[in-house]
Amino acid sequence: MKLNGRSYTKREIEARVGRIEQVGGIRRFAFSEGLETDNEMIEVRTGAGLRYLVSPSRALDISLAEFGG
Repeated sequence: MKLNGRSYTKREIEARVGRIEQVGGIRRFAFSEGLETDNEMIEVRTGAGLRYLVSPSRALDISLAEFGG
């Protein structure tokens, strides 16, 4: 994985953080209230600060994208 211009192995990253999910990862979830009930989303976070939400039930529409918070 490359972070801040430097390559790290998974073991080197795990030695510096509690869980690898703190750096980046993918999470799938579904809303349970309101108009979005049962709408599935996939959250993708990269180690470079990019985070976006994808809706698989809506042709992989990107519903939110943010960089650096």
